Amino acid sequence: MRILSKNGMYSADKYTSENLGISPVQLMENAGQALSIKILGRVNKECKICVLSGTGNNGGDGIVIARILHEKGYNSSLWIIPPTDKISASAAEHLNRFINSGGSFRSYIESEKELLNEIESADVIIDCLFGIGMSGVLKPPYDTIISEVNKSKAYIIAIDVPSGVNADFADAELAVRADVTLTIQCPKRSAFLFPARNYYGELIVVDIGIPDEAVEKAGEDVRLWDANDYVRTHVKRLQDSHKGTHGRMLLVGGSENMPGAVSLAARSALRGGIGLLTVAAPKNIIPIVAGHILEATYLPCTESEGGLQGEIKLDKDYDCIVMGPGLGRTEGVKNAVLQILRYDKKTVMDADALYFLPEFWEVVKKRTQPLIITPHMGEMARLCGMSIEEVQKNRFTVASELAIRNRVEVVLKGPYTITALSDGSQTVNSSGNPALAKGGSGDILAGLIGAFIAQKGSLATAISNAVFLHGYSADIIVSGGKAPEGILASDIIEKIPDAMSLLIT
Repeated sequence: MRILSKNGMYSADKYTSENLGISPVQLMENAGQALSIKILGRVNKECKICVLSGTGNNGGDGIVIARILHEKGYNSSLWIIPPTDKISASAAEHLNRFINSGGSFRSYIESEKELLNEIESADVIIDCLFGIGMSGVLKPPYDTIISEVNKSKAYIIAIDVPSGVNADFADAELAVRADVTLTIQCPKRSAFLFPARNYYGELIVVDIGIPDEAVEKAGEDVRLWDANDYVRTHVKRLQDSHKGTHGRMLLVGGSENMPGAVSLAARSALRGGIGLLTVAAPKNIIPIVAGHILEATYLPCTESEGGLQGEIKLDKDYDCIVMGPGLGRTEGVKNAVLQILRYDKKTVMDADALYFLPEFWEVVKKRTQPLIITPHMGEMARLCGMSIEEVQKNRFTVASELAIRNRVEVVLKGPYTITALSDGSQTVNSSGNPALAKGGSGDILAGLIGAFIAQKGSLATAISNAVFLHGYSADIIVSGGKAPEGILASDIIEKIPDAMSLLIT
């Protein structure tokens, strides 16, 4: 499923009207009809319904919805907030149709107090004030109206985007807190960014008949990755396969203070299907790791300051290298990061390995093999030289710019993890829950990504599927009745085979 920005949605609308012969007025009718079907499935005729309509296309959608509610005998009222001469031409056409069908509307300008009373007494409020047209700071009277909507006890349905929320960005100070948002044709970016996502409530995508061709022409290759995508792209193992068929991986990690991180990543890689795993770690912690991970072989490394020191012996032909879990930030680790970057194999860099990366961007750009980096928000801010708040506000653009500029594949972790590839495409992960907000979760993900990319198939698919499986494994634990806060990272690893089985059988 495509995810669009505000401009991408405008482009799809424009292409539909100019090239496919569907006029803006007809497109608005289609939208109102499709949205009304969803609304009628959630309200009854005893409900007192208040439709709030603004100036643009979102307001026009509200007018069509109000007409359909009126025609079907629902107890509904339509309130036009701006002066009627300020509404769009298409919305004005539909307002005339509404009046000609016997409907009537109220004007906020003429009846301010009455509107506020109606908001307070409504059972259902349908928010059609801004949609994707929101920009800047809310001005009167919209700030007052939205504040009153949020105070009401009504069931709130937002159309496309909750009013006050920008379609593209995460920040939102005052906005409609919807119980459900019926978003038109494609989800918008802010539906996957926090805190904006908190205002959406349940998110339902409503197809209004904009053809796929128009969405493609918008030129934004951003997709929501879900279970159907995992199943569609999963590569089944052949009966005659062997351990060498499924990849040879080197995992570099661990230090005296953090032997658990590399152990989690190793176990995750094995559960993820890697054929052969070698763990390179300081020799003093290998007995600890080996006591938990029986299926791997080990490459002891010189130890200093509690961590890895000196060059890593790279005498085997690895399909993939994963580096970072539990390494620490010593000078020896820095040298090892540079060594692995120059080794030029498919590489995943996570955790402490990312700390040194800004010093080596020029080396990264000379690589011929993919480098996948898996930063959380704090690590991403450091990699980009900006604040966490700046990254959080616009994760899509920040991730994509870093990927393209430095020729890396970026997995920006967090709720709705974004994978931004160096070719400009992006996927948004749909799985996962707060159980993943715990130490060790990132180590598991690094191991899974390494296992997936070490095997044959599309790099982009392998990364997105590893990210999805990581979250889905946590989802099935929670769906089984376990509280997210009580789930350990190791619990998630042990659920990976069950998650795979549920997805592909």
